[in-house]
Amino acid sequence: MNQEPLLGGVTDRLLALPKSTFRDPLAVELLEQDLRSIENEFHRYDGFMTFVKILIEENNFVAAEKVIHICSDFSEHDRGEFLGKLGLQLGLNGHKVIGMEKLEEASNLLLTLQIDEWGWAQAERLVEIAKHYLMLDKSQLAITVLSKATSLCQRCYKKV
Repeated sequence: MNQEPLLGGVTDRLLALPKSTFRDPLAVELLEQDLRSIENEFHRYDGFMTFVKILIEENNFVAAEKVIHICSDFSEHDRGEFLGKLGLQLGLNGHKVIGMEKLEEASNLLLTLQIDEWGWAQAERLVEIAKHYLMLDKSQLAITVLSKATSLCQRCYKKV
């Protein structure tokens, strides 16, 4: 593996790597270091977004969760979105209890955020989490989360 930092075209370079790279703990650690060394914050952010998506797709749940929690480029909105994706993937791969915990963590995180200009994005992410619950056959939890998303939308509307 190339020891130089990933520069320019970060997403394309990550997508071009063999999928087995994202299941190899040493390779994942080196990629994470490479991503952290990128000075351009937009390239670094884009790289970390792609990195986490691939880690989740490749079922490297431990590494994905670590990056979700420690990446300083991610907003709390990003963390909520990725924890939701992680929870769904865990649940679909036979780790339903842990997956449900991640979905709950994601929805709780999004609900504790201050309502600001991102309020609609929070509600949209909550709707995605509700869809994840439905995919895991947890319709009652989906309804609960949708209810909270609706309430959030109503509060956002009142602020406008």
